[in-house]
Amino acid sequence: MTSLFKYLWGSSTSQASSPSPQSTIADIIFPSGLYIIRNVATDTVVDLTGAHRQDGTPAVGCIRSVADPSHVLDLSFSDSKNGTPILIYSDHGTKNQQWTLEQLDAAPPPGVIKNTPVGGEGGTPFEEFKYVPVRVVETWSGEVEDETVVRGLRWTWDDGSQSQLYGAEKGDHQVLVVPPGGKVKESSVSSGKRVDSIVIVTKDGKKFKAGGDGGEEHKQDVGDGVLVGFDGASGLDVDRVGLIFLKKDGGK
Repeated sequence: MTSLFKYLWGSSTSQASSPSPQSTIADIIFPSGLYIIRNVATDTVVDLTGAHRQDGTPAVGCIRSVADPSHVLDLSFSDSKNGTPILIYSDHGTKNQQWTLEQLDAAPPPGVIKNTPVGGEGGTPFEEFKYVPVRVVETWSGEVEDETVVRGLRWTWDDGSQSQLYGAEKGDHQVLVVPPGGKVKESSVSSGKRVDSIVIVTKDGKKFKAGGDGGEEHKQDVGDGVLVGFDGASGLDVDRVGLIFLKKDGGK
């Protein structure tokens, strides 16, 4: 049987597996690649002596014995010292029996274009983006100091997660829905003391405009056309904003 030892993270190649075919374990699919197994309690990793291949495991969870499912891989006494034994022990649900699987050779995330936020000086800064397309953009527009401006902004990504609400749900509520696979052809933000308007034109010809007609227009660099978030600042209204897109061809 291969001896298991636990070591602090280092550059040793024996701490990563060789590339292997894609595996499905507990309904979780892991692509081919190099992985390490990291303990949740101590943030240290498993080393298989002699650089033997490691089996895939759930992304977060225990490594359970097939012969006796009531027993799991256990980091002895949650000790973070190099060489601490890893045991097969009764499952008691503590963090020294929980492990994460981390891929070492995963492709880096695609590059993004963060357009410089334009508008006023006030508000609390924000930046929210994911490497997932935005599917729904919601805005609220209304009058402030006799000018129609964007008062609130919120968006929803393709995975169903939603950003915070920036500004307030006050005024005219408008919704842009980008269909699956849809992209942005052009976009602009007009601003003065606040965000006067946000314009988004999709490649299928749909034009979305929130806000009024004032302010100076600032064209947005839409990159590959995939909107992934916004940055800016907000308080009672949206003070300034810039759109965030993926770069063309996943550029860095």
